[in-house]
Amino acid sequence: MKYIPLCIKLLLTVMALAACSDLRGPAEERAHRAENAGPDDPIIIGAPAPWEILADLGYYREGIEMALEEINQDKVLEREMQILWKDDQGSLSQARSVAQELADNPDITAVLGHYQSFISVPVSLIYQHYGLLMMTATSTAPRLTSREGLSLVFRNIPNSNQKSAQMAVFCLDQGFERMLVLNEDNEFGRSLANAFENRAGEIGLNVVDRRSYDFTTGRTQFTRMIESWKNFYQFDAIFLAGVVPQAAEFIVMAREMGVDVPIVGGDGLDSPQLWEIGGDMVDGVIVGTYFHYQQPGEKAQKFVQAFREKYGFNPDAWAAQAYDTLHVLARGMQEAGTTRPAAVAEALRLMEPYESVLGYTEFDRRGDVADRSITTKIVRDRYFKYLGL
Repeated sequence: MKYIPLCIKLLLTVMALAACSDLRGPAEERAHRAENAGPDDPIIIGAPAPWEILADLGYYREGIEMALEEINQDKVLEREMQILWKDDQGSLSQARSVAQELADNPDITAVLGHYQSFISVPVSLIYQHYGLLMMTATSTAPRLTSREGLSLVFRNIPNSNQKSAQMAVFCLDQGFERMLVLNEDNEFGRSLANAFENRAGEIGLNVVDRRSYDFTTGRTQFTRMIESWKNFYQFDAIFLAGVVPQAAEFIVMAREMGVDVPIVGGDGLDSPQLWEIGGDMVDGVIVGTYFHYQQPGEKAQKFVQAFREKYGFNPDAWAAQAYDTLHVLARGMQEAGTTRPAAVAEALRLMEPYESVLGYTEFDRRGDVADRSITTKIVRDRYFKYLGL
């Protein structure tokens, strides 16, 4: 028998092991590492968002940090959870780069993000292909979960269809009969306005006119739009599917031009920027959103108290969304008994409804949170007052 030096044997063994690893694709390698992780291996969650430039993030990061601290008190599957913060700059090109970087790392188990719908929808394809579970706490565009084959994509927030349907009923209950609809011309604004208009038609709420604007729309275009409405339409209220700061600037113009009907908006108005820009002009604006620190419920108020003790101020809707979503991810892993993304996804879909900070949480087959009610609040004296729904 021919003698083979020990160093050569070791080299051949290493090469064989490397070859076996190379046979696994990115999704398989991620699953393999998850199944073979030990107590000393952290559970790494990517958290992509425009951390440095988007003012309406509110207390989103604080919500994640507080949840992380609580989760690590007991740990998940005897492992510590870590957050990998990544700034996508609110740019689709940068977000694709960030998503690819996260997807290329087989030690990352899941992603909490992205923050904006126009980013979440396209980059979800990257995460699915690389076997990485994605759960957003903020993106509401229905297209995110309506496409086939995205078994690893989840949303822990009502989508635009769910939200706008409830807002249309709210408007009808307020006695509004004739509505104007104005939407920002992007994924978020169109989906919100489409769902509102569709539900309005079903319940007998009359949409007398609908228009859109984009980031190039300025004072001249808004002035013509408002003059047209005043001269040619009768209306009881305006549904505004936009985001601050531009949506706040429109409200100021409408009030300056004598439009005094109620203005109702979606979560794109759920920011202190609303009155920081609009001042007293935005008093009375109604916002449909997901959480208010004055809303009833033992879980909600326990969260509010803990958040206030930790940070010295009250949580906003984005703090609650982020906090709740990280806890949901941890619960899915605990119930799956593994951090393997496919197993966690299955556990989330089979999970029994449980009461969370935001209400009862369960997911449908597409990965959308099911039967989650929104809440409403109204601006009074540069402050959001709780209305309920």
